[in-house]
Amino acid sequence: MSDRRSQARTHRPTQRAVDRALVRLGDRLRELRDEHEMTLEQAAEAAHLHPVSLSRLENGRVNTTIASLVALSRAYGVELVDLFTDDE
Repeated sequence: MSDRRSQARTHRPTQRAVDRALVRLGDRLRELRDEHEMTLEQAAEAAHLHPVSLSRLENGRVNTTIASLVALSRAYGVELVDLFTDDE
């Protein structure tokens, strides 16, 4: 195996790390929705997403696109980076 391929494999996130990141993102999305006192349906409509898609995102069960994250950040009136950070 070439040195380059070996390095690429060692830097790839494990599926477990990806799953944890998706759960954290989902928790943050739900937190923002709750802060804005929006129902799932209201938030989904504001972001032009299907409510089932948003539910899956909030539960960390699906990967998403940058476009969806931008739409959600706009719906919640926050910067994109704020989807990945807590208010603490």
